[in-house]
Amino acid sequence: IQGFPIPFKAADLLLHSQLPNLVLGYDRSHPNKQLWKSDDFGQTWIMIHEHVKSFAWGVEPYDKPNTIYIERHEPNLSSTVLRSTDFFQTRENKEILLEEVEDFQLRDKYLFATKSGVRNCPPGGCRGIFHQLPTDCKIPMGVHSFSNRERPLLHQTLLQ
Repeated sequence: IQGFPIPFKAADLLLHSQLPNLVLGYDRSHPNKQLWKSDDFGQTWIMIHEHVKSFAWGVEPYDKPNTIYIERHEPNLSSTVLRSTDFFQTRENKEILLEEVEDFQLRDKYLFATKSGVRNCPPGGCRGIFHQLPTDCKIPMGVHSFSNRERPLLHQTLLQ
């Protein structure tokens, strides 16, 4: 077994499912919470983003092979969810999906996000536009999923 020195303290390493030499590394102990990338299975690394709260590879066939999602800490203590198809090398391939987020999760073809201070939070249905559920009814606090026989339609997290 051959080891390589790395320029950061790796708390998490995430291998790409289709490209075995492509690895993301996360340094949560660094004050700027850095995300690093290696194209050669860890021999060399470049830092690609800072202030990272969480990160995930995109999911095929819904995303391009090099897609990554990042939940980034903002100075106002909320987070912004970003998507990039070139590891944040160009503005053209970087997209802000949602701002002022408390938490973010990627599960299969769904993106889930929660916001505080609102009753209805955006679901991540089918990787399309985020929507809020308009409602005047009183729904108990908690997590609710709505579906039909063919597929889930909505996932909603309600906060106080």
